[in-house]
Amino acid sequence: MAKYGSPKQFARTLKVEYFIESDNDAAQDAPAGKRTKNLTMMILLIVLGLFASPILIPLAIVVVVGIMSVSAIFLMILAGIYMGIVGALAGGLFMFVLGIGVLTQAVRTGIFYMGLGIALTAAVIFFTPLVWAVTKALFEMFVTFLKWIGRRFLSKKHTPVTEG
Repeated sequence: MAKYGSPKQFARTLKVEYFIESDNDAAQDAPAGKRTKNLTMMILLIVLGLFASPILIPLAIVVVVGIMSVSAIFLMILAGIYMGIVGALAGGLFMFVLGIGVLTQAVRTGIFYMGLGIALTAAVIFFTPLVWAVTKALFEMFVTFLKWIGRRFLSKKHTPVTEG
């Protein structure tokens, strides 16, 4: 009994290990919605597991604040990138419409603006899948980091021993 700690600690450790291992096994097979739900449950269990041990509470507070900070920075960077993409798309469409409006007064200028609008819109269409792939890769790196935290602080050999 002393080897595994209290039954509650042992059960929580098993849950975390189960979710980490099941995510590794079914990373490619699961649909996106189910995988996101499993990742959310895994993150929640890692945080709860850190708070379960009285010895790890100060560490848990630091880790949770760190996770929230990294998440906020990650989301702000993504929001900036996606806002830039939407702005470039709107700018491209505006330039195209502006070129049509100018076409009756100055043909060369109208064609120039239309071409600029088409080029900007095409660039957005071209780079959107690349940005989406980078977003997915960054999210996977974040999940890998959280799995490392779970393995590092919640594995059986690091679970604090309670006398009982």
